[in-house]
Amino acid sequence: MVAAVVLGLVSTSGQPVPAFALPGTASAEPVGPTRQTEAQALAADLATLAKEQGWTLAQARARHELAERVRPLHRALAARLPDTYVGAVLSDTPGEAPTFLVKGAAPEFVRTMVAASGVPIRIVDGQPYSAGELADRSRAVHRHLKAMGYTSITTAADITAGQVRATVTAEPGNALRAATVATALPAALRTGLDLDVVEGPANIRHTSLFGGMPTTRPGAGLLCTTGFSVSPGGFVGVTTAAHCNNSQAAHNGARHPLDLFDEHLGDFGDVEWSTTSGVPVTDDFVAGSTEIRNVTGVRALADMMIGDQACVFGQSTGLRRCSFIADLDVSITDQRGTSHRQVAVRDNITQVGDSGGPWFVGTVAYGTHVGNAQVNRATVSAFSVADLFDEALGVRVMR
Repeated sequence: MVAAVVLGLVSTSGQPVPAFALPGTASAEPVGPTRQTEAQALAADLATLAKEQGWTLAQARARHELAERVRPLHRALAARLPDTYVGAVLSDTPGEAPTFLVKGAAPEFVRTMVAASGVPIRIVDGQPYSAGELADRSRAVHRHLKAMGYTSITTAADITAGQVRATVTAEPGNALRAATVATALPAALRTGLDLDVVEGPANIRHTSLFGGMPTTRPGAGLLCTTGFSVSPGGFVGVTTAAHCNNSQAAHNGARHPLDLFDEHLGDFGDVEWSTTSGVPVTDDFVAGSTEIRNVTGVRALADMMIGDQACVFGQSTGLRRCSFIADLDVSITDQRGTSHRQVAVRDNITQVGDSGGPWFVGTVAYGTHVGNAQVNRATVSAFSVADLFDEALGVRVMR
């Protein structure tokens, strides 16, 4: 769907440039990439996951199909048990049953519902906190660590362990031992807390039309990547990360102005959107080195499960990578500010310059890239949730 009329494509240098490339850089996309159907897009992502995990394509597809059978039950339990349901966890091993986590004793209707579904699901009750309680505790720990003077912080609500994972960077004038830091927190927050103090940054936001395009500013090379096209009312534009300081996007061999409309680095992630001039805005996004896709849906945060597949494309990495969702509520503080309600995957599959790029499965939008974070003593990639763009910016992904 074209939402604007292109009047002309002229590069700022007056020289032709390859499609999707910044002047002076190698093209991240060849001219005329393949437009994938919904089925082709999903098949490509499953093939990427299978290759990276050492699975067969049949195993990856069977796991995906099982996840889609589990998702409606997960959604129903979250709505019916908001104070006690913790979440769903997909197994790392293809063919193994997923798990539903419940705080306290699981009501009998949960077992009845699962049995009636015919889907093999393990019910593990007796969990110490609900998902909402863990998220609240994670953000409370984050606030206290900021108040103590730490400026590089990551906290995550780990529903599989029933813990808050916190990482801070050691800084002069602040406590350098995890045990000392923990004792300075309120006693109520010390239970179920795993805290680590590291020498390096606790997180790095990955700074260096339509989704997946490179962004820059005059005199600079690649800074970030656009995420998805959005449409609030009669306007259209593209998203990227709020921490990106870009003013141009590259499209069809030319740079085009990005006019910042609104940005949000706060309660609902790290995202901004800009209008464009002289270039059509469509519901497309770049999903790989030779692939363009139409957005057909947006994955709701409430529908995401631990172990869900999630893929990303960034102009710096230059190819599609896939991993598994590991944490559904991650908070990050650095010198740019604090952003909450981000999702982290299990692996670090991105690099500087990928910020703002699309996260997806097939043609379903999951979010836009933020950077990497230290979670549970590992460096992992994290994204803002597309489902929260409305709360953050008052916009919705075009489809």
